This record gives sequence, structure tokens and C-alpha cells, in this order.
Amino acid sequence: MADNRLRRTAISTARLDLRLLQIGDAGDVFAYARDPAVAKFTSWAAHTKLADAEAFVAAAVAADADLPRLVRHTWGIRQRGDATVIGTIGLIQTSATVAEAHFALARPCWMQGLTSEALQAVVRWGFEHVAALDEIRSGCLADNVGSWRVLEKSRFRLNHTNVLAFGPKFDHRRLPVRYYALDRTAWLSATYTEST
Repeated sequence: MADNRLRRTAISTARLDLRLLQIGDAGDVFAYARDPAVAKFTSWAAHTKLADAEAFVAAAVAADADLPRLVRHTWGIRQRGDATVIGTIGLIQTSATVAEAHFALARPCWMQGLTSEALQAVVRWGFEHVAALDEIRSGCLADNVGSWRVLEKSRFRLNHTNVLAFGPKFDHRRLPVRYYALDRTAWLSATYTEST
């Protein structure tokens, strides 16, 4: 019997297929997550062994939820017609009305607009499938220009910046972080404008 949950959460765009991450995707995840450039601004260190990717994928699969007030999905990003996972994008509900988005993409796929395309599709999915959702948030280190450009291209607005203390990956330095948000009203307004 087909898994209705997987069918409900599948997202397709002009160039991408987003499917919930599965245990068998660990090898693909390792292929891009071992790249220090991909991991540079993330909370996680570059993977050094397949077991690192297996642990990440297992945790994402175990945490997956599609319940009222508890939507938690991590999609594998694939290019249309290719089963290889080239990145991940997640949407995690943190309260009844708020969710957070996060993403990572293989370096050979940078600068092609693929992350923005994936993020915009996940935002649409969130607002269309989670009735109570009013706002989607995200954040990144201020030095992570690529990520904040993806957010701004996807109509997220800069809310504020803050300086936070980080752990050993960043030598316990205090670094500026940019916080973004996109609310349902602004998303609906932009969507309506684009369709007229």
C-alpha cells in the first residue's frame, strides 16, 4: 500500500522534485555534506564518514511528523529526472502559528537559483497545508551571503540581527546572525500580485 503521507508531502517545481528524506539517501547526503564549503556556515561540521550522514538522515526520518501543531519535515532536494539527493530543506513547526525553514545544497548546484526554487515551494506548501501557520522564519550567519540572498529572493524580510556566542566549530567566537521572516499576509499579497 502506498504511503499517503509521502504523497501528500511530495513537491514538484519546474526543475526540482522534493521528497521526504529516506534512510537510503544517506550516501547522497554524505557526498555533499563532506564538503567543507557546504558545511562552512552551518551548525554541523563537514561529515568525515558515511556514518555521520546516516545519523543525520536517521534523525530526520525519526523526527518526521505531520500532526496538528507539529509539522516537521525534511525533504531531499532532487533535480527533475534524477534520483540523486543534492541537498535538503526542512520546515519545522515551533508553535501553532510559526515554523522555521533551513536548507543546504551541494556546491556544484550553487548559483543556479535551485535553493530559492526549493524554498519558495516549501513556503507555499507550508502556508497551503498548515492552516494555522502565520509566519515562517529562518536565519543565518551574517557572513553567509548566499543564504541571506536566497531568503531575500524568496520574499523573506530581515527582522533583526543579533550577536551570538558559538561553540567549538566557530572557536567560541561571538558572531552576527541575521533573522528573517515571511508572514502569510505578505506571501499571499506577493502570490496574488504574481498571478495578475
